[in-house]
Amino acid sequence: MSRRVAVPLVGLLLVAVAVWAWWDYGSSSARSGDLERLAPSVEAGLSEWLAVWRQGSPALDLTQFQREHEGAMSAEREYYEAPYDPANPQVASFTNADLRLKAPLLLYSPDRTRFIDLYLGLEMEERDGRVVAGWDVDAGVALVDLSRKKWMRLLYCGPSCGYDDAMWIDNDTFVVVGYYEDISSRCPGRSDCVVQPYLWLYRVSANTVTWYVGPAVPKEALVGHDGYNWRRIRERIPNLADPN
Repeated sequence: MSRRVAVPLVGLLLVAVAVWAWWDYGSSSARSGDLERLAPSVEAGLSEWLAVWRQGSPALDLTQFQREHEGAMSAEREYYEAPYDPANPQVASFTNADLRLKAPLLLYSPDRTRFIDLYLGLEMEERDGRVVAGWDVDAGVALVDLSRKKWMRLLYCGPSCGYDDAMWIDNDTFVVVGYYEDISSRCPGRSDCVVQPYLWLYRVSANTVTWYVGPAVPKEALVGHDGYNWRRIRERIPNLADPN
Protein backbone atom coordinates (compact mmCIF):
# COMPACT_ATOMS: atom_id res chain seq x y z
CA MET A 1 0.00 0.00 0.00
CA SER A 2 2.71 2.46 0.98
CA ARG A 3 4.59 1.74 -2.24
CA ARG A 4 1.53 2.37 -4.41
CA VAL A 5 0.88 5.66 -2.59
CA ALA A 6 4.49 6.86 -2.73
CA VAL A 7 4.74 6.65 -6.52
CA PRO A 8 1.86 9.08 -7.22
CA LEU A 9 3.15 11.47 -4.52
CA VAL A 10 6.58 11.57 -6.11
CA GLY A 11 4.96 12.10 -9.50
CA LEU A 12 2.85 14.95 -8.17
CA LEU A 13 5.92 16.52 -6.60
CA LEU A 14 7.81 16.41 -9.89
CA VAL A 15 4.87 17.93 -11.73
CA ALA A 16 4.61 20.69 -9.13
CA VAL A 17 8.32 21.49 -9.45
CA ALA A 18 8.04 21.58 -13.24
CA VAL A 19 5.01 23.90 -13.11
CA TRP A 20 6.76 26.22 -10.64
CA ALA A 21 9.89 26.35 -12.79
CA TRP A 22 7.83 27.11 -15.89
CA TRP A 23 5.89 29.88 -14.06
CA ASP A 24 9.03 31.39 -12.58
CA TYR A 25 10.82 31.37 -15.94
CA GLY A 26 7.83 32.95 -17.62
CA SER A 27 7.51 35.61 -14.93
CA SER A 28 11.22 36.36 -15.05
CA SER A 29 11.15 36.58 -18.83
CA ALA A 30 8.19 38.93 -18.68
CA ARG A 31 9.95 41.13 -16.15
CA SER A 32 13.11 41.14 -18.25
CA GLY A 33 11.03 42.12 -21.26
CA ASP A 34 9.54 45.16 -19.52
CA LEU A 35 12.34 47.47 -20.60
CA GLU A 36 12.30 46.15 -24.15
CA ARG A 37 8.57 46.79 -24.33
CA LEU A 38 8.94 50.30 -22.88
CA ALA A 39 12.05 51.15 -24.91
CA PRO A 40 10.28 53.24 -27.60
CA SER A 41 8.71 55.50 -24.93
CA VAL A 42 11.99 55.84 -23.05
CA GLU A 43 13.90 56.52 -26.29
CA ALA A 44 11.51 59.37 -27.09
CA GLY A 45 11.32 60.82 -23.59
CA LEU A 46 15.02 60.62 -22.74
CA SER A 47 16.54 61.13 -26.17
CA GLU A 48 18.90 63.88 -24.97
CA TRP A 49 20.29 61.65 -22.21
CA LEU A 50 20.79 58.75 -24.61
CA ALA A 51 22.51 61.07 -27.09
CA VAL A 52 25.11 61.97 -24.45
CA TRP A 53 25.87 58.31 -23.76
CA ARG A 54 26.01 57.50 -27.45
CA GLN A 55 28.88 59.97 -27.81
CA GLY A 56 30.96 57.38 -25.99
CA SER A 57 29.16 54.31 -27.31
CA PRO A 58 27.45 55.03 -30.66
CA ALA A 59 25.75 51.61 -30.79
CA LEU A 60 24.24 51.92 -27.30
CA ASP A 61 20.67 50.60 -27.23
CA LEU A 62 18.24 50.16 -24.36
CA THR A 63 17.84 46.50 -25.27
CA GLN A 64 21.48 46.05 -24.20
CA PHE A 65 20.60 46.94 -20.60
CA GLN A 66 20.53 43.90 -18.31
CA ARG A 67 18.25 43.41 -15.33
CA GLU A 68 20.47 43.57 -12.24
CA HIS A 69 18.01 43.62 -9.36
CA GLU A 70 14.30 43.64 -8.59
CA GLY A 71 12.58 44.16 -5.26
CA ALA A 72 10.04 46.04 -3.21
CA MET A 73 10.45 49.80 -3.58
CA SER A 74 9.90 50.36 0.15
CA ALA A 75 12.45 47.66 1.09
CA GLU A 76 15.39 49.27 -0.73
CA ARG A 77 18.29 50.37 1.48
CA GLU A 78 17.99 54.05 0.50
CA TYR A 79 14.23 54.20 1.03
CA TYR A 80 12.94 56.65 3.62
CA GLU A 81 9.48 58.18 3.99
CA ALA A 82 7.95 61.10 5.85
CA PRO A 83 4.60 62.91 5.91
CA TYR A 84 4.27 65.54 3.21
CA ASP A 85 2.45 68.78 3.95
CA PRO A 86 2.07 70.94 0.80
CA ALA A 87 2.02 74.01 3.03
CA ASN A 88 5.46 73.11 4.37
CA PRO A 89 7.44 71.27 1.66
CA GLN A 90 10.64 70.98 3.72
CA VAL A 91 9.78 67.53 4.96
CA ALA A 92 13.22 66.24 5.91
CA SER A 93 16.15 67.86 7.63
CA PHE A 94 18.60 66.88 4.88
CA THR A 95 16.41 68.47 2.18
CA ASN A 96 17.83 71.98 2.36
CA ALA A 97 16.23 73.40 -0.76
CA ASP A 98 12.73 74.84 -0.60
CA LEU A 99 10.51 72.94 -3.05
CA ARG A 100 8.95 76.28 -3.99
CA LEU A 101 12.21 77.20 -5.72
CA LYS A 102 12.39 73.74 -7.27
CA ALA A 103 8.85 73.94 -8.67
CA PRO A 104 9.99 74.21 -12.34
CA LEU A 105 12.13 71.09 -11.86
CA LEU A 106 9.47 68.79 -10.40
CA LEU A 107 8.29 66.06 -12.76
CA TYR A 108 4.54 65.45 -12.35
CA SER A 109 2.66 62.33 -13.30
CA PRO A 110 0.12 62.85 -16.12
CA ASP A 111 -2.74 63.10 -13.61
CA ARG A 112 -0.60 65.38 -11.34
CA THR A 113 -1.24 63.27 -8.24
CA ARG A 114 2.48 62.50 -7.82
CA PHE A 115 5.75 64.17 -8.65
CA ILE A 116 9.44 63.22 -8.80
CA ASP A 117 12.09 65.41 -7.20
CA LEU A 118 15.20 64.40 -9.12
CA TYR A 119 17.50 66.84 -7.35
CA LEU A 120 17.68 66.12 -3.62
CA GLY A 121 21.35 67.08 -3.74
CA LEU A 122 20.59 70.51 -5.19
CA GLU A 123 20.64 73.36 -2.67
CA MET A 124 18.85 76.54 -3.76
CA GLU A 125 18.21 80.02 -2.41
CA GLU A 126 17.05 83.41 -3.67
CA ARG A 127 19.65 86.16 -3.83
CA ASP A 128 19.10 89.60 -5.33
CA GLY A 129 16.17 88.42 -7.44
CA ARG A 130 17.98 85.40 -8.80
CA VAL A 131 18.02 81.73 -7.88
CA VAL A 132 21.43 80.56 -6.68
CA ALA A 133 22.11 76.85 -6.68
CA GLY A 134 24.88 74.47 -5.74
CA TRP A 135 25.34 70.73 -5.46
CA ASP A 136 25.80 68.73 -2.30
CA VAL A 137 28.38 65.92 -2.51
CA ASP A 138 25.55 63.36 -2.48
CA ALA A 139 22.60 63.00 -4.84
CA GLY A 140 19.12 61.62 -4.36
CA VAL A 141 15.67 61.16 -5.86
CA ALA A 142 12.33 61.47 -4.06
CA LEU A 143 8.74 60.70 -4.96
CA VAL A 144 5.86 62.68 -3.49
CA ASP A 145 2.35 61.23 -3.45
CA LEU A 146 0.02 64.20 -3.06
CA SER A 147 -3.13 62.15 -2.53
CA ARG A 148 -1.53 60.17 0.32
CA LYS A 149 0.52 63.17 1.55
CA LYS A 150 3.68 61.09 1.59
CA TRP A 151 7.29 62.00 0.76
CA MET A 152 9.50 59.03 -0.20
CA ARG A 153 13.23 59.03 -0.78
CA LEU A 154 13.87 56.36 -3.42
CA LEU A 155 17.55 56.74 -4.30
CA TYR A 156 20.55 58.26 -2.55
CA CYS A 157 24.26 57.98 -3.34
CA GLY A 158 27.47 59.80 -3.99
CA PRO A 159 29.90 60.99 -5.01
CA SER A 160 30.79 58.30 -7.58
CA CYS A 161 27.22 58.00 -8.83
CA GLY A 162 24.31 60.25 -9.67
CA TYR A 163 20.90 60.67 -11.26
CA ASP A 164 20.56 62.47 -14.57
CA ASP A 165 16.92 62.43 -15.62
CA ALA A 166 13.50 60.84 -15.18
CA MET A 167 10.21 60.46 -17.00
CA TRP A 168 6.70 59.12 -16.42
CA ILE A 169 5.44 56.28 -18.59
CA ASP A 170 1.92 56.57 -17.16
CA ASN A 171 0.31 57.66 -13.88
CA ASP A 172 1.78 54.69 -12.05
CA THR A 173 5.05 53.91 -13.85
CA PHE A 174 8.22 55.97 -14.22
CA VAL A 175 11.93 55.57 -14.88
CA VAL A 176 14.98 57.27 -13.43
CA VAL A 177 18.32 57.21 -15.27
CA GLY A 178 21.78 57.80 -13.91
CA TYR A 179 25.25 56.32 -13.64
CA TYR A 180 27.89 54.63 -11.50
CA GLU A 181 31.57 55.39 -12.00
CA ASP A 182 34.49 53.01 -11.64
CA ILE A 183 35.93 53.80 -8.20
CA SER A 184 38.55 51.07 -8.17
CA SER A 185 42.23 51.81 -7.62
CA ARG A 186 42.63 52.32 -11.37
CA CYS A 187 40.62 55.55 -11.30
CA PRO A 188 40.63 58.48 -11.59
CA GLY A 189 43.23 59.65 -14.03
CA ARG A 190 43.60 56.69 -16.40
CA SER A 191 42.15 56.24 -19.85
CA ASP A 192 40.63 52.87 -19.01
CA CYS A 193 38.23 54.29 -16.38
CA VAL A 194 34.63 53.53 -17.20
CA VAL A 195 31.13 54.71 -16.33
CA GLN A 196 27.99 52.57 -16.54
CA PRO A 197 24.53 53.92 -17.29
CA TYR A 198 21.72 52.74 -15.01
CA LEU A 199 17.96 52.76 -15.34
CA TRP A 200 15.50 52.24 -12.50
CA LEU A 201 11.94 51.22 -13.43
CA TYR A 202 9.30 51.95 -10.78
CA ARG A 203 5.73 50.71 -10.52
CA VAL A 204 4.25 52.66 -7.63
CA SER A 205 1.02 50.76 -6.92
CA ALA A 206 2.86 47.43 -7.14
CA ASN A 207 5.61 48.82 -4.86
CA THR A 208 8.34 47.46 -7.14
CA VAL A 209 11.60 48.72 -8.58
CA THR A 210 13.78 47.02 -11.19
CA TRP A 211 17.40 48.02 -11.78
CA TYR A 212 18.89 47.80 -15.27
CA VAL A 213 22.56 48.36 -16.07
CA GLY A 214 23.95 49.24 -19.47
CA PRO A 215 27.34 48.48 -21.04
CA ALA A 216 30.35 50.32 -19.63
CA VAL A 217 31.51 53.41 -21.50
CA PRO A 218 35.00 54.98 -21.27
CA LYS A 219 34.69 58.02 -19.04
CA GLU A 220 36.87 60.20 -21.25
CA ALA A 221 34.49 59.56 -24.17
CA LEU A 222 31.44 60.96 -22.35
CA VAL A 223 31.86 64.52 -23.56
CA GLY A 224 29.04 66.64 -22.17
CA HIS A 225 27.88 64.26 -19.46
CA ASP A 226 29.34 66.28 -16.56
CA GLY A 227 27.24 69.30 -17.54
CA TYR A 228 24.04 67.41 -18.33
CA ASN A 229 22.23 68.27 -15.09
CA TRP A 230 23.08 71.95 -15.27
CA ARG A 231 21.84 72.18 -18.85
CA ARG A 232 18.54 70.52 -17.95
CA ILE A 233 18.08 72.75 -14.90
CA ARG A 234 18.88 75.96 -16.79
CA GLU A 235 16.31 75.05 -19.44
CA ARG A 236 13.65 75.25 -16.71
CA ILE A 237 15.10 78.06 -14.55
CA PRO A 238 16.56 80.66 -16.94
CA ASN A 239 17.55 83.07 -14.13
CA LEU A 240 19.67 80.47 -12.38
CA ALA A 241 23.02 81.75 -11.14
CA ASP A 242 26.03 79.76 -9.96
CA PRO A 243 27.01 80.32 -6.32
CA ASN A 244 29.95 82.68 -5.73
